[in-house]
Amino acid sequence: MMDQSVPTGRNCFLFLSPPFPFFNRCLPFGCYAAAMNVADIPFNRFLGLRLNGSVLALPADPKYQNHIGMVHASAQFALAEAASGQWLLTKFGDAAPDYLAVVRQVEVKYRRPATGELTARAEVSPEEEQRFRDTLERRGRAAIEVHVQVLDAEETITLEATFEWFAQGVRRSTVPD
Repeated sequence: MMDQSVPTGRNCFLFLSPPFPFFNRCLPFGCYAAAMNVADIPFNRFLGLRLNGSVLALPADPKYQNHIGMVHASAQFALAEAASGQWLLTKFGDAAPDYLAVVRQVEVKYRRPATGELTARAEVSPEEEQRFRDTLERRGRAAIEVHVQVLDAEETITLEATFEWFAQGVRRSTVPD
């Protein structure tokens, strides 16, 4: 039985990472797309991620520390991945009901040790954004690279990453009413 706290319905944007080969079993994402807030995804809520305007943040908390007292690499990665997904939702949420988006590949570089509250910013060039939209409309599938930086309170870059998202049209019959 599906957890009732996870939204379902035919207007849901299927939005998952990592990719799953059985798209018809994916959890729908539409209610999150309508709110345009990846912080509402159960895992991100569990982590304590917060969306303040257009900035996604991981609060300062000892539970995120690693064995040397810095913010754990996996916590930084989760923040970066969520920021890339938030960028995708913000820019392409209008297409949400018709597509499944999954992370296909990631390249990560940890730049500096991280402490305290972290924020993430994601960006894509306007040309790449338009290419993605055009290809998605023309072919029904497309990939886009979203570049993310994670910053500490002093605006020092602690992580840089590139998330390659793959989006593909889904048949309405794969999403329950």
